Amino acid sequence: MKKYSFILLSVLFIFSVMPVKAEDNLAGADLFSTTSKYDHTFITPTLAEMMEEFGQNNEMLHLAWEDYQQISEYEFFDLTTMEETGVTTYLDVLRDFVPSYDPIEPFNNIYDEGYSLVSFVYKAPEGDLNPENELEDWAMIDMYFFEDKLVYSGITSLSLYFHMYNSFPQEEVISLLREEAAVSKLTDYQELEIYALGQIKSDGEFYYGLGFPMTEIESNHETYGGAASLIIYDDQIYSGIPTNFDEAIDQGFTTIMLNSLIDIVPNYYFNIQEDL
Repeated sequence: MKKYSFILLSVLFIFSVMPVKAEDNLAGADLFSTTSKYDHTFITPTLAEMMEEFGQNNEMLHLAWEDYQQISEYEFFDLTTMEETGVTTYLDVLRDFVPSYDPIEPFNNIYDEGYSLVSFVYKAPEGDLNPENELEDWAMIDMYFFEDKLVYSGITSLSLYFHMYNSFPQEEVISLLREEAAVSKLTDYQELEIYALGQIKSDGEFYYGLGFPMTEIESNHETYGGAASLIIYDDQIYSGIPTNFDEAIDQGFTTIMLNSLIDIVPNYYFNIQEDL
């Protein structure tokens, strides 16, 4: 399976996705809930707590996070064992996943190469602006399927306001990668602002992608926004792929996360596909 296929999905998504609109009375709704019930075999307690404490201050991301817990009931296709028994299908999600606040049909499509995407976009009511940046909040949940089997799920902010603020220092990201540090070490830095979390399953275990903005230092010493996509396994930083902000926008954060996980995490499925 070639990477340009994933990029194409993101381009199609931008022009075709259908939003889940929040109701008009959301201005006073709670943000991330510290009492959320999450399945520890689906999201580790460490990652769940980080998402709740350090997730971007984006009301739609918070609402999407609550809905994301529904996916803990699904069975992912294991990219190493390739066990198909009981795996969640494309139609299962269309039938069973119910987003909050006026659920509507999600954007979905089936592509010629045997893979499909289901996306739910969360959009703040028109005129309901985030007080920090005077922009409407956006977020989305994505689920990718290959040959009708759930392979990837993720949650992503679609708000770009973090680009205007201080970001996580790039040199610290590099240092933590070299150390293969515990993912909890990220919380030592006040600049941490998580905008994306994704996951795939390999050999019975979940591997996670964690995305957040970071600084990128150019040769003229001006600081521009970048994006860090870290691969997490067993609450340790397993690997990571930094990118500049323009590339992140062009490809889409979900595409970067998915490609990073497939490239780095041990799997047989996509190795076989490459050989076909």
